[in-house]
Amino acid sequence: MRGKRGQARERSDALAQVRARFVPASLRLVLAAVLDRDTLVELLGRFGPAEPAALAAWARDELAGRLVALAFDRDEVGHAVTEALDQATRGERSLIQSIGEAEMKERFAELPALRWRRHGARLIWALARDARTEVAGAARQAIRAWAEQAERLERARAAVQNKGAAAELAEFEAVYRDAAERVLHLEEEFSAVERERARLLAEIGQREAQLREEARERRALGEQLAALKGLHRPEVAPPATARPGTGQLARLEKRLASTERELEALRDKAAAATELEREIARLRQTIAHLREERARERSRPPAPTPARAEATLPGAPLVEPPPSRKRKGPVADPRVGVFVDVANLAGAARLLCDAAVDYRRLLHLAQGGRRLADARAFAIDKGTAGYEAFATALRDAGYRVFTKRPQVFDDGTVKADWDVGMTVEILGAADKLDVVALCSGDGDFVPVVNALKARGVRVEVFAFAERAAVELKRCADLFAPLDDAVLERR
Repeated sequence: MRGKRGQARERSDALAQVRARFVPASLRLVLAAVLDRDTLVELLGRFGPAEPAALAAWARDELAGRLVALAFDRDEVGHAVTEALDQATRGERSLIQSIGEAEMKERFAELPALRWRRHGARLIWALARDARTEVAGAARQAIRAWAEQAERLERARAAVQNKGAAAELAEFEAVYRDAAERVLHLEEEFSAVERERARLLAEIGQREAQLREEARERRALGEQLAALKGLHRPEVAPPATARPGTGQLARLEKRLASTERELEALRDKAAAATELEREIARLRQTIAHLREERARERSRPPAPTPARAEATLPGAPLVEPPPSRKRKGPVADPRVGVFVDVANLAGAARLLCDAAVDYRRLLHLAQGGRRLADARAFAIDKGTAGYEAFATALRDAGYRVFTKRPQVFDDGTVKADWDVGMTVEILGAADKLDVVALCSGDGDFVPVVNALKARGVRVEVFAFAERAAVELKRCADLFAPLDDAVLERR
């Protein structure tokens, strides 16, 4: 009973914190940006007066607005909304909690991902849910600033759409989302590198102290051995026991040589970490330079265009897209890259068909008789006994296997997905491909699909139709539903 009372108290405290840091307008923006349409319809159908079928015609903002009104009026709705947002932002909450209170204001203000509506909304929710007292002021200030920026963005988007430039706006936003995701990924990598570098330096210090101590012992034993040799008489062969320090000296010499090799390896690791730190510093300088260029571009008066004028408001997340190759029609011998989200497909196959995926057949289907330039499988190693055999089978089928272990957070939640990693790998390989075959039904890949299409790369999505996001199906050049043909035969 006490455990249940404690959980109820925690839920009440969480809801009170949300109501204190948000007003209905800002919470509506966060809700519409973070939760997908199906989740909004499910929540509103559970608590609202309308049936889920009747909500299909409602706009996403209307769904979010109605749900927020209920959340501020009824505690059970507020609890459900809070839990849904917490579930959707586990990674962002972990990132915010890893930033110290002293550097929170500076580090959080520098995160360019705040300018991306969806990811910015996730970070804003994570900041608002931070329980540290010192963060409360920064949270309220960031929420207000983000809400104002989001409203300006909505007005700018409406103005652009009224002028017939919706396609250009979508392309610009896709490019900016990719850039924001990459910067956030670099921030996380840099923090990990700093921690690893500090650990390596501490370990090197310990090894060097140990090496000095062993060198002193070696010198002392050497002196003892020299003294014993001075007492040696050639005419009498001493027994083996007459040289008491020789065996210990040999063991110390071997130990010293092993320690020197370990120390050299640690120094190599520290040098690699330092080089990675320099590379991240160069990337940060490049990003700062691009921000300055963008600020100068915004400060210039817009050049008049007789055909059409585009509205740009300060603070709107519009950036120049990188040079892209336009499509010139079908390629005679297209290069195909196959990227498989193993956890997504395996879970869908198990849920829908109670069977396992035959990844060799899947590769053959996605290749479609074209030239296979790359095939990568992204899997989760949960520490089970059969994972190594499974990874070997994937390699035998023709894939390069990328492995990640699940992350366990302080609150007991577990995160195991490849969204960011697959995004980086796909965009990094896109310049060498004509077609990307994305084997996943995860709606988080919609920005990746838009970015690839903006570069002139054809995107084909292979997934089980019942477990594939609607937006992902719509934005792909081709959606190929999977069926029994790609399942293992019993």
